Amino acid sequence: MASQVSHFEHKGVKVEKLGPPDRAAFAKELQDVMRAVLQLAIHYDLRQELTKSVDVHYRQIVREGWVGPLPEDSGQQ
Repeated sequence: MASQVSHFEHKGVKVEKLGPPDRAAFAKELQDVMRAVLQLAIHYDLRQELTKSVDVHYRQIVREGWVGPLPEDSGQQ
């Protein structure tokens, strides 16, 4: 993940060596992190707490206008 962030931030010689950042590769790295987080939540039986935390923060970023509501949430705000 840190390598991808450095590449996107044009730190060091990453862009010179590797060319422009690969958005698909970075998205894959993010997906891997999310998968690991979910595995930890399942392992430590934190699904309820994680669901609540994600829901609270999702609603906050919708209110702040960073993202639009999901279709099933468009009537709730």
